[in-house]
Amino acid sequence: MKKTLFRILTTGSIMVIAVHANAQEFGVELNGGLQGLQYDITGGKAKIQPGGALGFNYTFPLGKRWGLITGLAGGYYNTKTTLDNGSLFSSYAIDEEESAFEFRVKPEGYEEKLSFFTAGIPLMLQYHTTGKTQWYLNGGGKFLFPFNVKSKASASQLAMSGYYPDFNVELDNVPQHGFGVVNNLEKEYEPELKPTATLSAATGLSFPLGSSMRLYTGVYIDYGLTDMRKNRDESAALVNYSPTGINNVQVTGLLLKGGDAKLLAYGLQVKLGFVKKKKDAKPVAEPVVVAAPVEVKEEPKSVQEPTPAPAPAPAPVEEKKPEPAPAPVITKAETEQVQAPVVFSELNSTAVPEALKPHLDSVANILNKYPDLQVALVGHTCDIGTEKENETVGINRAKAVAAYLRDKGIAESRMELSSARSTQPLVPNTSEHNRRLNRRVTVTVK
Repeated sequence: MKKTLFRILTTGSIMVIAVHANAQEFGVELNGGLQGLQYDITGGKAKIQPGGALGFNYTFPLGKRWGLITGLAGGYYNTKTTLDNGSLFSSYAIDEEESAFEFRVKPEGYEEKLSFFTAGIPLMLQYHTTGKTQWYLNGGGKFLFPFNVKSKASASQLAMSGYYPDFNVELDNVPQHGFGVVNNLEKEYEPELKPTATLSAATGLSFPLGSSMRLYTGVYIDYGLTDMRKNRDESAALVNYSPTGINNVQVTGLLLKGGDAKLLAYGLQVKLGFVKKKKDAKPVAEPVVVAAPVEVKEEPKSVQEPTPAPAPAPAPVEEKKPEPAPAPVITKAETEQVQAPVVFSELNSTAVPEALKPHLDSVANILNKYPDLQVALVGHTCDIGTEKENETVGINRAKAVAAYLRDKGIAESRMELSSARSTQPLVPNTSEHNRRLNRRVTVTVK
């Protein structure tokens, strides 16, 4: 896609340079309508919301009826996603006692509002009729770069419970351990989006506003060609389990779980064009410079007086340094949050699961809060594979977690890495469910 766009831009630039036209047009363009991400979600619906764009562009004439448009534009996009009441989400988790269970989440009145801005480069080919009132048709594409991506999740009620298959028991009213009901939930998170290319079109009428200005009014549409999500995980939980209480849950969102998220925008367009005509250069007479006689006068020589010796510098005054503040002490709840296992689930997987990245973000925040803390990262495997293979998988899992924490500002010198292979199972390796729980990384505060 990037190579194709580069060829288009290069070809367009060559065409522009090759044209020797009498007039070029600078335009200020304003678009408004429905703009957002369109994607499918099981048990819910995503709808694009009102948005807009502001652009500055040039139109280079390629003939009497044709022109090439390019420039810079910025846009605002907005999407609202709702879930049907009665939807149920489940995922596997481990509590503070390191017992495995199925974490179940049932939301009521759940919705997410996703918004973001883009900076873009359009490249459009324009056809227009002649005369005072002209019909125009633009077709081409845009390359958009998203930034300032934010999503706000809310729910009238969020019921969270834990089902323990070993005991056939479901806990739903232990709020201090993460099981219970949260009313009027409101959480914000920042999804990651990647650039996209669009197919774009616009059509309408233009009217003269004088000899060097035109008003364009019409409609436009942009359709994204690629999935803008940077990460995708259909098995991700709606919220992550928090062993420190139901009010500490972190939202992972619906965008990870849905189908391809493609940009869609359409609405009304207004543009004001300023025509710049090429003027013939007129010869300018060169001025004649006449040198004037210069009178040289002899100035009297000045007598230099002796410079007085500098005064001695005052003796430096030693400043008293303030006593260092005592180092903060990590709390019990923060220790439990840091030491919650990072479950990899899949056999031989060594990439940090998307659903657990919010948990590691909170771990990094705590470690940054206490810069003197040291932690031990131990990678674990199930009983499948040779001892050498499990040694490699275990240490690679520990390295993956360490690399993620390092990107969040945790120094390598604060992390000790090792592999326990399959020698320290969390639960007996008697089923595939238990083996998935044993594929993990443990974090211990030293």
